[in-house]
Amino acid sequence: MIRFLKCVGAAILLSFFSSFTMVGSATAGITLSGSEYFQNFNGIGSGLPTGVSLSQVANSTAAPWGISRNLRGSGTTFSHVGWTDATSDFRNSASPTGSDSSANADRLIAVRQGTTTGITTPSFAFSFNNTAGLSDFKLDFDFWVLQKNNRNTTWTIRWATHSSITTFTTISTVTPTSSGKIELRNLAFGAAFGNSNEAKYIQIVATGLSGSGTDTRDVVGLDNFRLKFTPQAVPEPTSGFLVGLLAIGFASLRPSRLHS
Repeated sequence: MIRFLKCVGAAILLSFFSSFTMVGSATAGITLSGSEYFQNFNGIGSGLPTGVSLSQVANSTAAPWGISRNLRGSGTTFSHVGWTDATSDFRNSASPTGSDSSANADRLIAVRQGTTTGITTPSFAFSFNNTAGLSDFKLDFDFWVLQKNNRNTTWTIRWATHSSITTFTTISTVTPTSSGKIELRNLAFGAAFGNSNEAKYIQIVATGLSGSGTDTRDVVGLDNFRLKFTPQAVPEPTSGFLVGLLAIGFASLRPSRLHS
């Protein structure tokens, strides 16, 4: 009987764990749990959150990741940079929900886009270890135009899988034409993004650049990044499954009787 119970227990555990997809091998990304991932960037004074990266993309279609960049600062200190600061870089800035100062605890990741030098083609990227057991992904975020200048930029929101990192699926675009907040809500990823062992990447990147000459580009900021999803239900045991467990258990009793 003890051997029977061991066999039944092992079968139950095997069935239970096989109902989940194994976690991928990526370790540097974001591990999803619950029903959403949310990042408000209020802690970027000490560095970027896990799984978030910044880059200068040399070519917006052929080189999706480009040259890695960091916030202005050094070590683990990335101090406040004002909205009108003229240097082209990524920076820790205040949200316009409050004052343009270090006293404002509501932070965002900002970038002043360069024209011919500096961060000419900025990219914000998010790396997720996998999407196993999750579906129905939708994205919300706030996109602030902190300072509107003469030349417009189209920003593309897209995703890729680790095994085909240069093949992106675009889910939306936005082209700011005035200062203020643009609320992007419920951007849908489609079924292919979900329930996967592989690492997934979401990128918000400048892909369309208008105008020419020395006119300046915008200062923009990213805030309140919220990736929503639905956990898939664990399947209930079927009658056939239970019968199978009993058959395994009874089969395990037969050898013991032969040796008794």
